[in-house]
Formats: sequence, structure tokens, C-alpha cells
Amino acid sequence: MPKSSTPRRTRRGVFFLFVVRVLLMTAPTRNVYALSVTNTDPHHGNISTTPIIDVVIVEGPVSPMSNIDTDQRATPTPRHQTGAILTFLGTVRATEGDHHAPIAALHYEAFEPMAQRELHAIAAAAIERHGLHSVRLVHSKGHVAVGEASILVEVRSRHRAEGLKAMAEMLDGLKERVPIWKSPLVS
Repeated sequence: MPKSSTPRRTRRGVFFLFVVRVLLMTAPTRNVYALSVTNTDPHHGNISTTPIIDVVIVEGPVSPMSNIDTDQRATPTPRHQTGAILTFLGTVRATEGDHHAPIAALHYEAFEPMAQRELHAIAAAAIERHGLHSVRLVHSKGHVAVGEASILVEVRSRHRAEGLKAMAEMLDGLKERVPIWKSPLVS
């Protein structure tokens, strides 16, 4: 019997696409942990995608879009099930410490290998606990002036309540566990 030119998986009517990407770049330091499993049934149009974790440590201030490469913007997300996209930008205040001393900037230092692992662990725990669709954590290292952002947390979830709760937990965990230190630079 002659072989069909159609791949075996298409004859079943179901496509399974496994995308595993781990990117590690030097500037910015980036780890995209994406085990994205897409199951498409052409007869029913069902699509499900597993959560995506994007962890980035950048030199200088954080910007919501400048730290995402073009390929990452196109990462599939379960849009038909996402009801909330929440973004938090933490900025540098003009005063620092208990005495509210005026500053010009903050300088961040990080032990990057451990910081990457901890950021990923925090995101993975939040996804597990709250059923999030994706998490993006971006943190600065180096010089960040007053008014500029030093941290970005983006959460995609089915409903806003679990997204907001997860975001608060991740920010608390980040301050407690991630080896990133700040030093004020006086004006």
C-alpha cells in the first residue's frame, strides 16, 4: 500500500505542537521558560496553551516593551481564556530610607545566576497556586534614575482577582528571596 503524503498526525485531525525555548542572552540576561503545548482540533477549534514564564534582568531602567524581542511578542497565549492582563511598574522615588533622604538614582547589583533561578521559581509557584496563563518578570541592574522603572511584573490570568493576588505575592517574594541589592546615589 502506498504511503500517504499527509503526515500521520494530520490524518488524525489533531495537531500537537511542542515548543520549548530557553534563551539565555548576555544583554539583557534573559531566560524564557516556555513549554507551550498547543492542541488544535480542526473540527472543534479547541486550543489550550500551558503557562509561559519570561524572566529578564536588564542593564538600566525597565521599559514595558523595549525588553521584549520581536519573537517573544509573538509568543502564543491563551487569549480566548485570558480575562486580565495586569502590569506593575515599580519606579525609583526621589527619597530613600527612613529619613527620606533625597537621591538622584538607585544602583542595583545582582547575583544573576541565583536571581534568575529565584525569579523563575517565584513565577512558577504563582502560576501553580493561582492558575495564571503567563508571567513576565523584568528587573534592572545598574543605574536607574529617579522616575524611571526598575521592575516590571506582567501577569495574564483568567480573572483579575487571582492575577492581583499573584502579583502581590510575587513582589513580596522578590523582595525577600531574590539576590538583587540597591544602593542610593545621592544628588
